[in-house]
Amino acid sequence: MENKWCWRCQITIPMLNQEEFKQCIEAREKGKSFVKAEIQKRNIQAFEWLGDKLYGGEKQRYFIEMYRVITGFYTENNPNAIWHHLISLYGADCLQCSKPLRTKEARYCASCGFGKENLTLYDGLKFEDDVEGIIFNHYSFCEIIKHIASKYSNVSYQIAHKKLHQSFLVQKPTSKDEIALLGHELEYHWAMLIVHGDMYWTKGIASDFNEFREEYLTWESNIKSVYNLKDAFDYYDL
Repeated sequence: MENKWCWRCQITIPMLNQEEFKQCIEAREKGKSFVKAEIQKRNIQAFEWLGDKLYGGEKQRYFIEMYRVITGFYTENNPNAIWHHLISLYGADCLQCSKPLRTKEARYCASCGFGKENLTLYDGLKFEDDVEGIIFNHYSFCEIIKHIASKYSNVSYQIAHKKLHQSFLVQKPTSKDEIALLGHELEYHWAMLIVHGDMYWTKGIASDFNEFREEYLTWESNIKSVYNLKDAFDYYDL
């Protein structure tokens, strides 16, 4: 469970993870005995049953009672709202205002507008020659660079975002050779470059992650999962 902004209710409200939501579904099917067992298991001393406060059909009563058991949020009495209180429905939290993006595919925050510049960046750019092809995921490429800059250069995501959009990296490539140039260097290098400038390695700043490879790869995998990012380069034979 996490407290998150709900776009339906327009308030911050307890939202459920997948396992918690499954418990609500199970409670709807098994009824009051299932809910009472959970109350005892969690040692809840003063649970407030809905009684006649239920909004909607009787069939949904123990669906919402289970939500109240899990969250302790006794104000909620509308079962229909619970279907929107599932964390997995939404994207990552906005890095400026902290409200969740409205979908996992969203590229900018519908509340504060942060990230609208990302609408000019696209994944799935395809280029081919006589031998091989490449799919360049430009949006994902730029996003991971911003996250690397924020994590390993000790700047805010907002600053990394601004610096990247001031660089040539946001320009749409027009050929396979241009993409090959970008892929010749690690995303880590590009992140250091936009923050620290040309010849940054002469200042003692690492240009790769060899000294902390395992930690970096674990972190990168998690970031790509959380923010729904793809690998930047996908080569294939013709």
